[in-house]
Amino acid sequence: MKIVKYIGVFLGVIFIFSNVNAQIDYKKEYKYYEKICAKKSSYLLNEKACLGFEQYKSNSKSGVQQMKDSIKETGMNADELITLINKNRELIDKKQKQYNDIINKISNNKNRLVILEKDVVDRLGTMQYYGDQNQMIDIIMSSTNFEDLMTRIDGISLMNKNNIEAIYDLEKTTRDLESSKIMLKGELKTLIDTKQKQEQLLREFYRKEQALYTKSDSGGHATINEAIRNVDASKIKTTTGNWQLPIAHGIVTASTWYYVGGGWHPGVDLANKVGTPLLAPGNGIVLAQSNNGGGYGNHLVIITKKGDYVYTMLFGHLSQFTSVSQFDKGDVIAYTGNTGASTGPHVHVEVFRHNTNDIKMVISEYLKNKDYWFGLGYSNKGDCNRVCRLQPVDVFNLRLGQSF
Repeated sequence: MKIVKYIGVFLGVIFIFSNVNAQIDYKKEYKYYEKICAKKSSYLLNEKACLGFEQYKSNSKSGVQQMKDSIKETGMNADELITLINKNRELIDKKQKQYNDIINKISNNKNRLVILEKDVVDRLGTMQYYGDQNQMIDIIMSSTNFEDLMTRIDGISLMNKNNIEAIYDLEKTTRDLESSKIMLKGELKTLIDTKQKQEQLLREFYRKEQALYTKSDSGGHATINEAIRNVDASKIKTTTGNWQLPIAHGIVTASTWYYVGGGWHPGVDLANKVGTPLLAPGNGIVLAQSNNGGGYGNHLVIITKKGDYVYTMLFGHLSQFTSVSQFDKGDVIAYTGNTGASTGPHVHVEVFRHNTNDIKMVISEYLKNKDYWFGLGYSNKGDCNRVCRLQPVDVFNLRLGQSF
């Protein structure tokens, strides 16, 4: 009976505790809730309190925000850098097109010169042949009057004169094109060198992000997309071909598994300005989304299938979500941002591979445990016997520092 009594008191305490979240002083108890809400077991036991704590973090100026403010005070601005890099990319594309057009024109001119020069040589050879046989004189002397005689003489000389003038014009045009090519090549080199320096500065800027993650809860839990409870998994089309890049253009500022300067990093960071469309890498459905204000900030988790495996993918630091629940490859599912433990506008991407081709099984596991890390936590790669993290740089064929 004492055991039953103690269990009843224990459950009562939990019930009371779970209903007094409004009275919790999260500012005073910050470290305590940061610790218990970081673990799945204690999170589920104190779910309401932890949800309240996440809301508190999103509404208050937490350590993450203070760190962001200190970075802003240095005068560095990732958004401005990205804008400059994008403008440089546009200029480089424009100049590269002009450069390629000039190369093609020079090549075409050289081919035409070969043909014209051969034609002149052939005509001179023909005239020499006819001269040897006195047939050229016959052609001229067979004229019926003086006017006809002059026309024939002019015609013979004009054939080569026109070709020689055409050769001269082509050679002059080609020389002008060669000069333009040299000038454009120099402009391209300057633009490319400038863009590379800007990208290096941007990567240095993003390296500060690892310090932010050490001061914030990175995630693990999110709001379930209720539509997945009744989804017909058989109607989610298997993704074919290559994965779609999560953003159409960007810069790889951090790779997987570690930041360049040290510190664990389980994804890849793709930088572009806030509001860049986030594209679905494959066909699938939204598993969960969150705006808890932690390390990932606003983030989205999707589920998709390709080949023999089911994949889940996480996208962090978003600015806003779309209303899309089920989607096809290439559909816009959200927009990039600068939320959470982020030092500049970008999307953080993680990829999980499940050792099954059964989407419904993975959905059921998530609904049961409410854990989009599927037991791996934030810093575990996994062994792929059940589930594992993949390197997104390999999945999407990217490399650190790449501008795409």
